[in-house]
Parts: sequence; C-alpha cells; structure tokens
Amino acid sequence: MVFAEALTEYLIDGLSEALTEAETPTPPNPLATDRYVALSSLQKAIRRGDEDLALQAAMNLRIEGPHAIWRRLGIIAFEDIGVANIDLVGWTTVVIGDRDLRNRLGGEWMVMNFIIRALCRSAKCRATDELTCLLEYAPALADLRDELPGLSLRQRISRAKNFTDGIEAQGLATWCAIGTDKITSSELMPVPGCPENTFDALRDADYPGAAVEIGRMGLKRTSCILAAMFPLLYRARGTSQT
Repeated sequence: MVFAEALTEYLIDGLSEALTEAETPTPPNPLATDRYVALSSLQKAIRRGDEDLALQAAMNLRIEGPHAIWRRLGIIAFEDIGVANIDLVGWTTVVIGDRDLRNRLGGEWMVMNFIIRALCRSAKCRATDELTCLLEYAPALADLRDELPGLSLRQRISRAKNFTDGIEAQGLATWCAIGTDKITSSELMPVPGCPENTFDALRDADYPGAAVEIGRMGLKRTSCILAAMFPLLYRARGTSQT
C-alpha cells in the first residue's frame, strides 16, 4: 500500500497548499429549514454553483455535528464532480473521514468552506450517477443483473477488470465483486464480495492508480457504490481521449 500512502500524502499536501491561499471565512447564517431540506439544498446548490446557498445549508447541518455533512460532501464529489476533477474528488475524500486532519489544516469550518466553494466552482460530471442508474434499472441489463451474483467471487472480479464487454457489464461485475449484501440494491440479489480484492485487481490490471485508490478510500468512507464506478469511468475517459 506504499502507493496509497504516497497518494494520500500528495493529496494532503495539495489541499494544504490551496488552503494557505484561501481567505479565513466568515460563517454565514444557517439556512432556516429542517436537515433533510438542508441536505437537498446543499447538493442542488453545489450543482448550480450557488456558493452562498451551499454554505448556508452547510451551516444548518453543522448544528447537529460534522459527520453527516462530510459524508454527504464525499458523495457529492463522486456524484456531481467525478472524473471532471480528480484532485478535488481526492481532496474531499481524504478529509471526510479524518477530523484530526481537518483540524491540522485549519479547522472544520475553514476546510468545509474551502471544499464547498471548490465543489461549486468545479467542472461537473455526473457519469458515475448515470452509470449506477443504468446498472440498477436498464431493461437491457436484466439478464446480467440475474447472472453476475451467481458467479464465484473470482469470476466476478475477473469480469470487473475486463472492459471489453462494455462499461455497463464491467460496472455490474464490480458492484457484485464488492458485495451486494453490504452495498445493496433492490434490483440485485444479495451476495458477499471483497472490496479490497476488487480494487487490488483493478490496480494489477493497470487501471489508473490514483483513481483506483481514491475510489477505494471513497467507498470506505461513504459506503456509496458511486466511488467504485470512479476508476472505471476515469480509465474509460482516458482511453476515449487517446
């Protein structure tokens, strides 16, 4: 895991440098609503680039503690930013599960304010969410949804790293290799898997190392399947541009 440790250090150094150039933020008034509307407002505001509304929603959520908002920011990074900005997805992922790191980088609000503003300003790509919706509901994938959970773990992992059958088949195999018993879907039969072996197989198959490790870390910290789609789409994006 030397590469993963080096990547984490690289991400922390990059975020730390960016934060040194940021102004100390003044906390806004919290958005006057309940937490569920605030969570929705946070994501919609980030999608639209509305920094003021996003920060007001964040202040509402901070009242009940930081855990829920940081996990939500991690999901937003994978869902709405995705392969459009790998560094920002990495920065968000590296801080969401580490309060001590956030304190070292300037404190909860300093880091949260910076990440939210950066998410608002970033280029956006919703391919991870679009792919996940296809995997769950596309009629053309019904047979694969029935077939893949019945394969052995070794077979599922082999299919996960094989891009020749298309990104949809690969995505479904990856989900089933990670384990649909823990990251569930009403459309997929529950089957145990192994996230570590799945991500290791992607690394061994020469998928972009940074994208694989950010996806691995993101899955651990958000428990959201979107993170597992990230390295697949990042590789596909790179291939399409060559």
